[in-house]
Amino acid sequence: MNPTKFVKGFLLFAIALVLCVGRLCAFSCKQGDMLLYARIKPPKVVMPKLMRFTKEIVGSDQLYTLVYAYGTMFGHPNYEGFSAKDGITAFVFDGDSGKDVLFVAKFDKNSSAKSNLIRSGLSVKDIKDWTFVALDLDKEALKNLTNADWMMDIANKRMENDIEIYPSVPKLIENMNIDIFKESMGPEFSEKVDSLSFLHTFRDELDELHKMCLASNFDDSTTTVSLQLKAKIGSDIGILWSTRVDGAIKIPQLVFKKDPFFSAIMHSNPKENLTFTERLNHKILKNCSYTDLDVKLKSMMEKAHTINERSSGQSSVYVVAEGDSWDVVSIINGRYGNEDVKTVMDYNSGLSALFNSIMFCEKCKCNGKECKCSKCNCNGKECECFLCLPKYACKSQNTYREKTVYFYESQPNKSLNFGQNFNQYICACNDNIIMASSKALIEKTIDNILDNKTQWSLKNDYLCQASLNLKQIAKEVLGKRAGSYTQYDIKKLKPVEVNIKCGNNTCTTYLTFDNASIREFGNLLAQLASNKNAYKEEKTDKN
Repeated sequence: MNPTKFVKGFLLFAIALVLCVGRLCAFSCKQGDMLLYARIKPPKVVMPKLMRFTKEIVGSDQLYTLVYAYGTMFGHPNYEGFSAKDGITAFVFDGDSGKDVLFVAKFDKNSSAKSNLIRSGLSVKDIKDWTFVALDLDKEALKNLTNADWMMDIANKRMENDIEIYPSVPKLIENMNIDIFKESMGPEFSEKVDSLSFLHTFRDELDELHKMCLASNFDDSTTTVSLQLKAKIGSDIGILWSTRVDGAIKIPQLVFKKDPFFSAIMHSNPKENLTFTERLNHKILKNCSYTDLDVKLKSMMEKAHTINERSSGQSSVYVVAEGDSWDVVSIINGRYGNEDVKTVMDYNSGLSALFNSIMFCEKCKCNGKECKCSKCNCNGKECECFLCLPKYACKSQNTYREKTVYFYESQPNKSLNFGQNFNQYICACNDNIIMASSKALIEKTIDNILDNKTQWSLKNDYLCQASLNLKQIAKEVLGKRAGSYTQYDIKKLKPVEVNIKCGNNTCTTYLTFDNASIREFGNLLAQLASNKNAYKEEKTDKN
């Protein structure tokens, strides 16, 4: 039994999300070379939580045996010898020959855990009251370590979460790979996309970030994963995130016969949203070579101003799924009337063309009469240019409970073979704009609003609260095979809760999972995959 392997195994496990790093080569610890640092609370605090979490997810005690075998050297289960107040911090650097990894921790006096590290042959060095450990057998690796104060300052900071990872924003921007981005979009996109324009705009936005943090918290029965983005003071995105929306809000919550696949309520400041969008437009124009983009942006912003002047900043969206049928309904709250319906639809239509203009930066290729592009040479043929093709046309209007419901029919995007029409029913009702993908759904929404059905409340410091329904996802995955999986009680699956909170130049997204639900959902997917593979093998044998 090799103690060095045990030590490395435990340390890598202790910072669970930094598992794929290389050996220490050409040791580097310059702050400018740091790719990320990761922190975990003291082992005696966080390890019992990780044990409980893993047992709930895996559903067995196997991990306890593994940790007992590997953790005895460090005083498992109470981890005597480690500081009870200070966590472990791991720094990952971009070295000359690979990734350099350095751990920083505090140990109690005469700690057996620290003695085991030294006996294992790892490079260990004490600086003030901190111990630095390098994942390499070269005992000379830490000799030249100087200017470690900034690392000790980071390791000394109070932790808000059980595990925290802080990527370096400058390094993230530096290492963005254009080719990987293009390949990820698929062949039909990658041949056309102007990735440089899009990527440069994205980099401009990333450059406004001061810090980002990916974190995890383990409670008795739930796990929360969060992503915190902190912008530079005075930046465009920082001003947007710092805008406070006073007072809790209420918006109609739809009541369906079946649970929504996805539901969300949002609250923002329309004026600040528009200001940020206009500033973003300047960055887009600077990076994109499409010559008519400024005309499109100007037209879009005129419609946006009209819509935002009447907006309260409150909206909600619901997705209802059953088999092949997917219904979407959204509600925008404000001071809207029938005269705003066309403006909203024109704006929604323009978003698709605008996105294509920014992403693809193509010049107009169409030959259609409806083309608004100044570069077009119309000769009467049908317009197929996705940059200027009208996306919706009003086909009819009807009345339901004295409210006018307009039906807009969409046109498929022939240029990119998107193929499927997405029709829209839209109505102004009690100062709300309602948009739905089916006649029955918009009538149901009108009923709920006029009859003052369930109201959804949102706290004033939240940007969004949403719910992703695991029950509906399981039903979609199973489809007609649901009867074959009676061992899984789908009704017990709890939704994934999503919360987005803003303030003080910071935006934080929280995802909260029920551990038991994740375990059952994972078991279901594993069983499905197993049965699918068995089916393939059986079919192959018959052939």
